[in-house]
Amino acid sequence: MFPKLLPQELYDLIVDFCRDDVHALRACSLTSQALHHSSRAHIFRSITVDSMDLFNRFCFLLRELPDVAGLVQELHFNTYHHFMRREPFVWIHHSAAFPAGTFKGLKVVRFSYVRFDHLSSYPVMPGFYQQLTNYRGIRELGISSCDFESLGALEDFVSRFAPQSEMSFTLSLDCVRWGNPVSAEQIAPSSTGLRLSALAVSNFSRPDIIGLRVLSTPSAHTLRTVALKCVIGQELSGVGGFLRNLGNVLEYLQLGLRFDSTPSPIEDVQDMFDLSRNTNLRSLHLRILDLDYQRMRWVPALLQQVAHVPLQYLAFDIWLYSPAQLISPSWDDIAATLSSNPFKTVQDVLFIHYGALQFTMARTALGYRLPALAERRVLRVRDCSKPLQLPYC
Repeated sequence: MFPKLLPQELYDLIVDFCRDDVHALRACSLTSQALHHSSRAHIFRSITVDSMDLFNRFCFLLRELPDVAGLVQELHFNTYHHFMRREPFVWIHHSAAFPAGTFKGLKVVRFSYVRFDHLSSYPVMPGFYQQLTNYRGIRELGISSCDFESLGALEDFVSRFAPQSEMSFTLSLDCVRWGNPVSAEQIAPSSTGLRLSALAVSNFSRPDIIGLRVLSTPSAHTLRTVALKCVIGQELSGVGGFLRNLGNVLEYLQLGLRFDSTPSPIEDVQDMFDLSRNTNLRSLHLRILDLDYQRMRWVPALLQQVAHVPLQYLAFDIWLYSPAQLISPSWDDIAATLSSNPFKTVQDVLFIHYGALQFTMARTALGYRLPALAERRVLRVRDCSKPLQLPYC
């Protein structure tokens, strides 16, 4: 072990650079006492349990080193391998046996690839659901690629984790399904007192149905942040009504619309959505999932709706493959709208680039396309693209 020659803050900063490299963190933890504590904090910050063997090993670790429980901030239960093999019964009910009370710093719990609809008939499951209340008090619940018996079963599952006080609570759903499909007219009022501060709904999770259900809970008065990352044609009307009913409660919105089969009718978008009612909206993040000018006409339409809302931050997700994609009537409308007087209150306009176009070319093209924002120095471009990896011949 080396003597401690530097302030602990510098050691923490050094270790922080390795936070995504588990092997480097393990090496740091064995290097010196000064690096040991910071390394352990990163190593045990997020724990993923994806098998019964790993579950037993982690339980053994908690018994041998009880202080590790205080370092865990995120627990992820993933039954992907069982899901793909279509095994009827898995170990997931054991997850409730964790000593949840010892996870003092636990903030996030996630479940992935669990077929709760198939497990509901097993005798151990009622006790499992009852014990989930031991996790009550976490800040975020994530559910990904899971199946439930019904929409009510999903809501009951979520309510087991939701705090009974007014503390913040985020629900994230991605590829979540439930029983027989229901229409907006069939949604019964909620019987839970669910209070969400943030809601994120990603792929194929019926955000229109989820939104209408949320409106029948106290969340209608507490939901400050909404992220609906991919809304498709049949869901547009319900999502538009959901956002209208949130009114001035909503402060942060992320929205992505996709029109796959037909061009986006601008009149329909204007009829379905009215973001001018969200008068307290401070941040708007639009995901432009298709840069075809016929299918992105919804973007300038929604920007015009928030022209008189005191926005501070704007963000756009784009997939650029050629600068020519920025040449269209829709981009003319976007440039004209963003350079108008009502948008002078916007402090930051961020474009997040995911496409294959070289980042420097994407940044130059956007600066050329939006000169008014570039002159005001509010235009930023962030590179989230991944380089193309071609196989060797």
